[in-house]
Amino acid sequence: MALAECRCCGQAFISGPKNEDTCPSCVVRLNKLYPRVRNFLRNDAGTHYTAYDVSKILDIDLRDVEKFITMGLIEKNFNSGRLQETKNGGRRRKI
Repeated sequence: MALAECRCCGQAFISGPKNEDTCPSCVVRLNKLYPRVRNFLRNDAGTHYTAYDVSKILDIDLRDVEKFITMGLIEKNFNSGRLQETKNGGRRRKI
């Protein structure tokens, strides 16, 4: 265990054996937020959204959308900048 800084909120927390980069309170918040983002992208699958678009439309922090991208829960098409659900069928993974 080591002292770490949360990449979402900047708070210091004690990291577990997996060297997590997200504090427990942000993990809970992100786990609640992800289904909302996933459903939004599923319902508007034909529309091209950037991370910024999703954050503004859903009124959520851009860093949260970017966190879902880095976690592999949301896929970004780097040619178009379009966001979409990942190929894993959106199976929920523990954050």
